[in-house]
Order: sequence, then C-alpha cells, then structure tokens
Amino acid sequence: MMKCNHILTAVIAGGILLSGLADGAETKLRKTRDRAPETSTELTTVGEKLEAQYTEILNSLKAEIMRQLPTIDSSKETAFLSALQDETKALKHAILKAKDLRICRAKDGKLIEAQDKLEEAPKRVVDAQARLNRALAMPEGSDDKAKTVNWFKGKLEKRQADVKKLKGSVKKAEDALKKARLKEPELAKKSENATKVYEQAKLNTWQTVEALGLHRLASKSQFDDNLVKYTVLSEATPRYLAEFAQQGQAQEKLINQLLSNNKLMLQMLLADGAWWGKYGEAMEIYTAIQNISPKAKEGIYQRLALAVSLEHAVPLLQRNAKAKKDAPKYVDPVKRYLSYEKSYEQGELDPAFKNLSVWELRKVVDGKDPDDVFAWGRELLQNYRPSHLNIDYSAGRYAKAVDTEIFYGSDHVKDDLPELEFFQNVLANGGICGRRAFFGRFLLRAYGIPTTARREPGHATLAHWTPNGWETRLGGQWSGRASMDRYGYDMDFLANTQARNDAEGFKIVKRLQWIGDLVQETPVYGYYSKREPNLWYGLSLVVQRRVIESLKVNTPEFVGTPPERAMKASVSNVIGTVDIPQSEREIRVDGEGVITIPASACSKPANNTDVITFVESCLGGMQMHYSRYGGSDTFEYEFEVTKAGKYLLSAKLITPAWKQFLFVNSNGSEKTTEMALPYTVGKWGDSEPVEIELLKGTNVLTFSRAHYFQKGITIKEFKLSPVNQTFRKQISF
Repeated sequence: MMKCNHILTAVIAGGILLSGLADGAETKLRKTRDRAPETSTELTTVGEKLEAQYTEILNSLKAEIMRQLPTIDSSKETAFLSALQDETKALKHAILKAKDLRICRAKDGKLIEAQDKLEEAPKRVVDAQARLNRALAMPEGSDDKAKTVNWFKGKLEKRQADVKKLKGSVKKAEDALKKARLKEPELAKKSENATKVYEQAKLNTWQTVEALGLHRLASKSQFDDNLVKYTVLSEATPRYLAEFAQQGQAQEKLINQLLSNNKLMLQMLLADGAWWGKYGEAMEIYTAIQNISPKAKEGIYQRLALAVSLEHAVPLLQRNAKAKKDAPKYVDPVKRYLSYEKSYEQGELDPAFKNLSVWELRKVVDGKDPDDVFAWGRELLQNYRPSHLNIDYSAGRYAKAVDTEIFYGSDHVKDDLPELEFFQNVLANGGICGRRAFFGRFLLRAYGIPTTARREPGHATLAHWTPNGWETRLGGQWSGRASMDRYGYDMDFLANTQARNDAEGFKIVKRLQWIGDLVQETPVYGYYSKREPNLWYGLSLVVQRRVIESLKVNTPEFVGTPPERAMKASVSNVIGTVDIPQSEREIRVDGEGVITIPASACSKPANNTDVITFVESCLGGMQMHYSRYGGSDTFEYEFEVTKAGKYLLSAKLITPAWKQFLFVNSNGSEKTTEMALPYTVGKWGDSEPVEIELLKGTNVLTFSRAHYFQKGITIKEFKLSPVNQTFRKQISF
C-alpha cells in the first residue's frame, strides 16, 4: 500500500486563492419528491445574536485556515491543471479504444449466444405447445380461460417464427465474427498505444503535483480541526443553525455540543454530511436515539445511529398503502434506528451488516416504506424463496427475487390494490425497470445491504454493496453513462467507494474537497464529469486515483475500474439431484383416514428441475417451489389408499398474487379439477378444499398450471380428507 504520509504531501497546501464565501449567506429553499420541503423561519432577537456568533466563528476559522495555506507559483498551478486536462483526455481516449477492442472480441460470445438460442428454439416451441395444451384442458368456466388460451397461442406462434429468425441470426453472427477477427490485431494495437499514452499522462500529472511543493506544510493537526469545523458551519450556514438554535436552550446546547466535538464532525463529513446541511436536526435525532438506546454510543450501534441521523435530518416522506389515510406522513428516524437494532440483535440481517461504515449504513436506512414492510420483506424470502438467502452476493443474494418473481411489464399495474403496501403490489403485479429496481433495493435494505439508484439513459437500475466492491444489477455494467446521486456518473461513484477502503487516504481526498469548497470551487467528483476541476478538486481526483491504485482494485486502463466479478454461485437448489430426507418423502395417514402428502414427496419429478425445486423450509423439513416461468411442467404424487371414495384436497402454501390456480387430475381421468389458490401476501396459508375421487390401492395425482399470468407458488404439503370426515383446516403458522 502506498505510504499515506506520501499522499499527505499533496493535501493541505494552496495556490492562488479565490474570494471567500459570502458569510452568513442564505441557501436557496429546496424541494424534492421524497423529502419534506425546506422552509425558512424568521429570526428572533436571540436568533440574530446566534447567527452573528456563528458567523464570527466561521469568519475566524476561514481567516486562520487561509493564513496556513502557502501560496503556489501560478505557473506551476497552470502546469498542473493543463497536465490534468491532458490526462483526462488520454483517459477518455484509452477507454474508447478499450471499448472498441472489447466489442470486437465479444463477437465470439454473440455467435455462441445465437447458436445456443437456435439450439434451444425447438424446445421452446414444444414447451409453448405443451402450455397451450394445458390451457385448452382447463375446466370449462374457468376464470380467464379464453384469455389464457389466446395468450399461449400467441406465444406458440412467436416461438415458431423465432426458429426461422434465429437461423438468420446465426449466419449474421458468423459473418460479424469473421470481420472482427480481421480487425482485432489493429484494434488491440490502438488500445495498447492509448493505454501507454494515458500512463505517461498520469506520470506527467503527478510530477506537476510534486512541483507544487505542497510538502512544505509540516503539520496538519490544528489545520484539520479548523477545516472540519469550518466545513460543518459552512454547509449548515450560520442562518440555519441560528434558526434551529433559537428554538430553545436544548437546541442551542446541541449546536454547541456539535461544534465542540471534532471527532463527531469529522465522522459526519466523511459520511457526506447531513441532508441539506441540517446538522442541528441531525444532532437532535442522534441525541434522541442515544437517550432511548444506550447501545447507540459505540460500535455498529453508534454508526447506525449516526447514519439514521444524517439521512433523516430532512424528514423522509413515508410511502404508505393508499388506503391507509391515517398512516404517518414521514418516516420516524428513532423507530427506524430501533427496527434495525432489533433486527440485527435477532440475527435477521446479513452478517456483513456489523462491519458497515456510517456512509454505507446511510444507504441501508434510507428506505421510504414503513418498518413493518421491511419486516414483511424478510419474512417473504424466508418463507417463500429461502434459496435466495445464502447465494453469493454477486449471484444476487436477496435481489435475485426481482428476476425470479417480478413480472416484467406494465399491463397489470392497474390492478394494484389500495389496501396493499407498494411492494406487495409490485410482487403481485410486476412492473418495468423502475418498479423492479425499487423492489431489488427494498429487499437489499431489508437485510441490511447498502444499495442506491443507478439511472441509465431511459432505464432504471440499481447498485449494491458486495464484499468485493459495489456491483450493478438489472442493467449494464459500470460504464460512465449512468448517473448516481451527488457523484454524477456511475464510474465516479464507483471510484469513491473504492477509495473509501483506505480510511486514511480517503480523509485526504475529502480534505482537498473541503478546501476547494472553502475557496468556492465548483465540485468535481470524478474524471467522468463534464466540468473541468480547479486546483483543489483537481488534486482530490489525482490523490483519489493514487489511493485506488495503491489498493490494487483496478487495471491501468481507467480509474474506478470494476473489480473482477466473483464467479456467480448457483442458488442452493440447483437443477439435478437434491437430498430429500426419507421422512420428507413419506406420505402419512392418520387414524381418521386423513392423508398428508409432503410437497417434497413427489414421484415425478424426484429431483430439482428448472421449474420445480425442493429446498429446506423455515417450518422444518422441506418445501417445493413452482417457478413463475413454469407452465408445461407437471408434478405427481403416487400413494396408496385403503378406502375408495371422495376426498377433499387442500394445500398449505404461499402465493404472492391473487387469481392463481393449480389444476389436479386423479389417475389420468378425463376430468381436471381447478384449485383456486388463496392470496396469502407472501405468508403461509391454506387453500379451500376441492373434491376429487380416489381409488382403493395405488393412486396418482397430477398437478399442472396454465394461467397466462401465473406467479410462483411455494407448497409445504397437501391434505386429503375423506368427505365423510369434517374437513380440518391446518393450523396457520
């Protein structure tokens, strides 16, 4: 790792300074869709005195800091900024040439992809025909039978047409690959040369940094304290601190406590400060949390408390079910803290949660939904798709449910129910990129994993923390095209996350930015910005790049390079052999003739498929999941019956949406019985019984699905009760 002291030589010195901030200037009132609008309050006599007091402190600190900043020769400053411009141009050129080469080499993959699709196409036609046959076999009078039949007819016709199209696609991919192989040597050479030019440009830039003579500032201790305090006062502004402090002695005391605690102020600033500079409000929340929970004074609890305080300093509008007119308007920050504290202590959160920084925790606690909705999200996965809980982070731990459960399309959004919470409706009715990305972030937050929005042109995606670095999901890889919060471009956000892995080095990056703010430079947070940085923000970019390179998380091609993705682990319920205990394959009959069939006691399939999987259940034993991508797959149970007759069939299961069905056939008869499944909102429930006929001796029940808008279902067991016995509902868990 690069010596931190070496970076320090590039940190705390100055060149030609610009005029200072307009002391005590009011900020513009701000409004956002998700936050309470900012308001301004008239100052009382006490408030005016406090504003003058805070302004005097601000001016005094600024004067002291500027006295400590040595002057740099203007020609050396110009040389640095010119070198930085050349480096940025070389970087962008190297990226373009690397992209050209990458696209060329991807032609192999495009051909393989086309060949795989062509090979799979006939199977998809067979599958579509099987689905259509299932739909045609639906009982007459079934809800939406005509719509379901037409849906699968359309699917079959499309897949039949795809076979012809894919043959042309393979030929096109073959021709493209031949051309690419001819171009590849030239493109590889251009990329290599562009990278060399960029490496030389980086070296030139660093030489100009060293020529600035910044090492002459020997000590930084007092300077740091002053700069941190000045930055907090500047971000908060004396006016708004006074507005807060004039409310009473308790509020004024909080401001005094903050301004006398440099360690806390530094911790706040490294986490990007309070929303809109509302440090007084953040201190009020922080103190309230620590008063109600003494644990919040150290370790993970203190970091969590501070993260909540900074993130909720401006109240966050709560997203309530539309029918809940009396629900709180804003998220309660103290309750938000307590909910995560409790979940952490009960072992409900991801194991990585305990090591997250304040900045990372802010991207956990910023959800708009009520705390009990996050609890529902955890319960949903634990009950319905437990296989998503233990896969690799890069394979989609928690967020994989977006791919497996959320229907892509807006046709059913109109069916959202006002009494349901937003994400319960998303689970039931699907949506396009926005709702899908929201759902992924919701589940990640529910388990304590940092996540944030990542907006591609015309598309909403997300990014989330992993032990190997932040990754993207539901869209393209890090590219410099997508936008993200204060950092602007996604590659600049990524670089910021990487530099944070060196705590001391990152402090230096932030210190440079704070000086830039002091002299009124326009913030520039990365090389991908369209703005050209001035001295201090320019130095912060160079130092941040050096920090990242010292951590060896990027290639020489560009700053903020995505780390190599970990091999994506398959979900625990992989296709093929599954170890189902014998006890979970045993079909039981009690003294009253009630037959209990564990869902995992299938005679067909006996192992996992791409549609039907068997996993361990949070209720104990095993359970089955039938994927929403199913339709042609059937499953069967073979068992013995000692007494022929009519039985009432029911199931203990979980459904994520309404209008879901199973169709059951007994012993290959011509009659197919429709089982309407209850909407359980992702929790365990029991279906209403349907009547079927069983024979004495060996019986086979065959289950199928065919509804055009079917969702996944999870089944724990079936029960068959003789009609002459009073039907006994199972105890709900």
